Amino acid sequence: MACESGQGCGAGQGCGTNACSSENLCSKDERVFPPNGKKSGVCAKCKEQPTSEDFELCCTCLHTNLISKFKTAVNQNSLVTPADHVLVAFSGGAASRVALEFLREIRLRQQTDLDASRGQGTRVFGLGVVFVDEAAAWSGPSLDLEHTIEEISSIILTESERPVPLHIAKLQDVFEAEGLRSSVGLDEDVGIRSSEEMLQELLRNVEDVTGKEDLVTYLRMQVLQKIAKEHGYTKLVLGVCSSRIAARSIAATAKGQGYSFSADIQYWDSRWPVTVVLPLRDVLARELDVYCRLANLKTVVNKNTLHGTDKSKSINELSREFVSLLQEQNFSREYTITRTMGKLKSFVFNTPPVGPIEMALRRRRGIETPKPETVSAANTVPDLLCPICSAPLDVRDFLHGDVEFTDKSSNNAESPSVNSKGDLPALSSDTFKNMCCPSCRFQILPKNEPKTESMVKALPEVMRDRAVANFEDKQCWMRSRIQEYLLSDDED
Repeated sequence: MACESGQGCGAGQGCGTNACSSENLCSKDERVFPPNGKKSGVCAKCKEQPTSEDFELCCTCLHTNLISKFKTAVNQNSLVTPADHVLVAFSGGAASRVALEFLREIRLRQQTDLDASRGQGTRVFGLGVVFVDEAAAWSGPSLDLEHTIEEISSIILTESERPVPLHIAKLQDVFEAEGLRSSVGLDEDVGIRSSEEMLQELLRNVEDVTGKEDLVTYLRMQVLQKIAKEHGYTKLVLGVCSSRIAARSIAATAKGQGYSFSADIQYWDSRWPVTVVLPLRDVLARELDVYCRLANLKTVVNKNTLHGTDKSKSINELSREFVSLLQEQNFSREYTITRTMGKLKSFVFNTPPVGPIEMALRRRRGIETPKPETVSAANTVPDLLCPICSAPLDVRDFLHGDVEFTDKSSNNAESPSVNSKGDLPALSSDTFKNMCCPSCRFQILPKNEPKTESMVKALPEVMRDRAVANFEDKQCWMRSRIQEYLLSDDED
């Protein structure tokens, strides 16, 4: 037991008080004071069950607290409905592990109610798990991939009531649908390239450490969306907790993502083909780690994500260390940062749609349904998303022309040319760069024009298609604004 006398012997021999036995080590720096003067080692809530040395709640009370937050987020924001088919992005960490466990509990409870009602109740949502291997991004062999998959499979298959499908994907699968291409930047064919080689060639063009980490994150999201669409899932659950949001908010501020950052931290995000939801948004990482340890929930350490880049040069890593230092000084710092960032104005795609099922659930739970705002069609600006990170672009830049859709090397407006497929227009690298958000322009895309052109060609097709969609939306919006001033074909 640690010393509670407030003095500490400092010599590791015990201080001689009733709270510290002579055979235990104690020092003034290592002493632990009981919270609010309560007896150490007893749960601060139920005051009966024992607790771990570094947390004030027992396993039962901590479970009750966490699942209450989880269900509140799910129910108030209609994150998961009985008609959904939910895919959990599983990394092996505590956050995704707890999200999977809680979804299992909720589904088991719904299945029990359905069986008790003899099939007359509400149907149960579907559940699946996906794991993405990122070893190819770091130009190295996959470390113990088979062992990692076996451990993940053992976690997924522990549920005996209903089997949960497990999907294994690789980061280079984002290039799978593009087929065979010639070497980037060359007109002649120089041989067949695998998707892994295409991924490594793309990442070699990124000079900034933070930019490379961010690009891997964006590619992972595209792979998750690809798996979700192929298997008919309707929701994608990410294990993003409050601690991660706090660190990302500091990093986003440093990277110039202040305008678009609010889109990434909402419970609901429907800008993707498969809606992304964050049910653990109000939970701290420390709470998740402690709960996994107390509840004996097995987690997996993915070694393929621990050796990629120089962490000392990463804005993301420095932000995590900074927030961790703040959290040590004050337990509520991460909550404070998350609540502050949550006050930022969200976007239209962050508002859950209110359908018949959602309406019924809201009425049953007593939740008021907000009335949609009426916007004139003439003033409706198309949703422009960054081709690389899918961050929403500032409407003011769109209206005032700061985001250009013309080639700076030419005085004439650029007309997209049809590529070899005969259906998709090809945009120049300069035009593509101008359609990206500031963070992607300065941290991911190279400053050298030839390298930029090479990298744009190396990007996955889904990102290049987004740039084309932005260009076409821009053209259609401009035409709608001047439609009344155009002459018809019958007029001279």
